[in-house]
Amino acid sequence: MIALWYLANIESFRGVADRFGVSSSTAWHCLYRICRKLLIVNSVHKIISLRNQNGFNAIMDRFHRKTGFPGIVGAIDGSHIPIIAPKENHTSYINRKSFHSVLLQGICDDKQLFMDCYAGEAGSIHDACMFRRSEIGRTLDGLDLPNNGHFLGDSAYPLKIKLLVPFRDNGHLTNIQRNYNTKHSKNRVVIEQAFAFLKGRFRRLKLLEVVRLDLIPLVIISACILHNIAHGAEDFLNDINIYAQIAEEQLMNPENGVNEEVANNALTLAKRNNIANLLLLRN
Repeated sequence: MIALWYLANIESFRGVADRFGVSSSTAWHCLYRICRKLLIVNSVHKIISLRNQNGFNAIMDRFHRKTGFPGIVGAIDGSHIPIIAPKENHTSYINRKSFHSVLLQGICDDKQLFMDCYAGEAGSIHDACMFRRSEIGRTLDGLDLPNNGHFLGDSAYPLKIKLLVPFRDNGHLTNIQRNYNTKHSKNRVVIEQAFAFLKGRFRRLKLLEVVRLDLIPLVIISACILHNIAHGAEDFLNDINIYAQIAEEQLMNPENGVNEEVANNALTLAKRNNIANLLLLRN
């Protein structure tokens, strides 16, 4: 109960300890014990995990029925988790909106359930850099996705055969490219919704007062695991205004700008162009 209350509310830790009639040190011990136990539970029951072939095919089918966009197995994005200024190297954690944060990278399915999470990078780095450092970024090219599947990411990510991003808007986009970007955005919004539900339920992620930087990722990932448990069981909170949460998320998270990495793989470029042409034909 201490762990759940702490994650669900923005209350000083001393206040949490007083509420449950324990010392602050005992409350910290309870929190971290539960968070570590959640990681063990996740490793056994795969609460956050990439799907198997059948699972990916089911996700593709549901995305396809939504807008006709083929091959989507999930959406990826980054979110800033505000923290108090660290005692060491605090400037590294200042992001483009001038507050201290750590980054959470998430991949979710069409139901806003996380399939992969990576947390703890300093808020000053670019989403593309975080992606390269993450396990999914290092292993994506070798990932076995059925039916030429792909994840969707925003323009901060590199264009890859298994990670499709929008066409760069240079003011001269064709109707085909604009239509592709619109359909791309309508499907990618699920990851913004996932972050909104996550922070709406676990409001501690709106300001983490954890001093030890090595423990911050533990708390964040624990909240993501609990999100999947609650959201997967359709335990929705009626007081979460999803549209207000998404607006708050977009306002708080600074724009990373367009990724400067240019795809030089002809197959990758051809794949995106083929999908863009297909989407226009289905309008």
